[in-house]
Amino acid sequence: MIVRNVVRWIGQVKYLEYQDAMEKIEKFLESPETLSITLLITSEGGFIPIAYSFCQEVRMRRIPLNTVIVGRADSAAIPIALTGRIRAIERESHILLHSLEFSENEEYKKKENMTNWYIDMISRKTTLGGCRIRKMMEKETLLNAEQAKHYGFVQEII
Repeated sequence: MIVRNVVRWIGQVKYLEYQDAMEKIEKFLESPETLSITLLITSEGGFIPIAYSFCQEVRMRRIPLNTVIVGRADSAAIPIALTGRIRAIERESHILLHSLEFSENEEYKKKENMTNWYIDMISRKTTLGGCRIRKMMEKETLLNAEQAKHYGFVQEII
């Protein structure tokens, strides 16, 4: 994997980090020479609706994004990592699947919709089915780089 036009998502999946990543992506997209952008991710997770917004924007705008997990990609960071056309992970990195947490004031329907989107996103991009993903989330499953590749979260280990 050749890494060019690097944007870093370091820290939680929150609105400010989303905004910062998109501003940097926009700058690369202004250049007609940009063929792809590499998003380096190390995140302990965060807000699922922010991950949803990021994934939708990348998909709708057809942003040529590749992703590399450097360190960790937990909960809300997983769908972001899965948006990459080419997805990689560093050998010592990991992915953590666990039950999703929402704020107390969020409606039940919204929680259910976000959870279903999350599971569907993972199942479409990996070899895992929805039931297996739910079980892995309930058990708090930590995947190393080899396991992440085996299940299709990434295509290569770097």
